[in-house]
Amino acid sequence: MPVVKMCCSGDHSFDDIKALITKNGGLKSLAGTDDIKKIKSMRDSGDKWAGLVYDAFAYNLGKYIGSYACVLQGKVDAIILTGGVSNDEEFVENIRKYTEWIAPVKAYGGDFEMEALAEGALRALRGEEELKEYTGVPVFSGFESDDPEEAAE
Repeated sequence: MPVVKMCCSGDHSFDDIKALITKNGGLKSLAGTDDIKKIKSMRDSGDKWAGLVYDAFAYNLGKYIGSYACVLQGKVDAIILTGGVSNDEEFVENIRKYTEWIAPVKAYGGDFEMEALAEGALRALRGEEELKEYTGVPVFSGFESDDPEEAAE
């Protein structure tokens, strides 16, 4: 509700709200940083709140992985962890405790977003993939129905 109040108050710009939701939420809003190494260091220095944030992050990630396993009806070959957090062996071990019963957990430390973007650009330049233009217009415009009663609604 606080974000809804901010949106409706007229005191905050669209960019302020967008930054709050996309860049300043999550770990950053809870611990002042989204760097898991810093959060772990804060915890190790006696900051109990940082420890709670660290543990809650692993717990919630475990819940998300479990929910996806449910949607996949248990047909999961492996759980792959990437990004900076996957360099933290303790964090990876916590995820294993929550999820290894679903499938083996593999950690590949690092962020691979830039490599993926570069590979996509190369495929487009080579003509192997068609360029797509982002227009900002939503592609979903509703459901169509052959039922005349539903169409009248």
